[in-house]
Amino acid sequence: MAPIRPRNLRLGPRKFKLFPKLPIELRLVIWELALPHAQLISIKSERGPHPTEKGKVVITRAVAAWYKVPALLHVSPEARAFAQSIYQHKFGDRLGGNGVWMDLTKDILCFGDDSYAAMVGFFGCDFERTAWPATSELKCSKPLPEVLPALAFKHYPWQFPSTPQAFAKLGRPQKLYFLRYSGKSPWSQERMGGFIGRGWNDEAAEAKMLMYAKPTVNILTYKKMKDVLEEIGPVTKKKKSDTHQTPETNDQEKTLQPDIDLSTSLPT
Repeated sequence: MAPIRPRNLRLGPRKFKLFPKLPIELRLVIWELALPHAQLISIKSERGPHPTEKGKVVITRAVAAWYKVPALLHVSPEARAFAQSIYQHKFGDRLGGNGVWMDLTKDILCFGDDSYAAMVGFFGCDFERTAWPATSELKCSKPLPEVLPALAFKHYPWQFPSTPQAFAKLGRPQKLYFLRYSGKSPWSQERMGGFIGRGWNDEAAEAKMLMYAKPTVNILTYKKMKDVLEEIGPVTKKKKSDTHQTPETNDQEKTLQPDIDLSTSLPT
């Protein structure tokens, strides 16, 4: 009996050469559908040898980011122009010149196991005392001017105060996520809601002056956090008119094509 020859599935060409001839409106819709979901950008502290001018080697700490670079930035000039209308290259001065491509409205910075060293390096913090309790004032040489939707931690360092002044320098997050791999949440995470509530009560006048409402506290596993990021959905631009709508309407807003400059993109 002759051997059975594999069936030719005729999967078609690997390239669609007519894509540049599609209408620009259709191409923008395709790029938008290719956008990834929101993601956690892990900020970690790393130790390594660094040579000095005198030929000696010293061990120093540096801060690095671990995340997935949006693929659209490397597809074509047109796709890159579209992606750059949504993502911004941020925090290069904090990460040794290696900034991250981030959507400031949806992506979330995450400080994991080495949160103390990572946050000290990332925010440029200076602590005059290391004894309990921590001071109510957070001194940072590099406070975040950007407003972030949320921050995530595995451990929130006790040296960092839980006050409006402190979190205002950490990007004014409206949501705080405390993450664990599995099992029951640790005592340190369970108490964070109370610590933050006490900080806002003790510093009510400062919170009012900063116009900074108390952030919500969420304690999740990393698996549940992945579901949250998928619910946030792909990054998209909002309508300008949506800023005048109520929060209930904003939750169901429709996405539009972003305003981008395609002067250097592929020809139509």
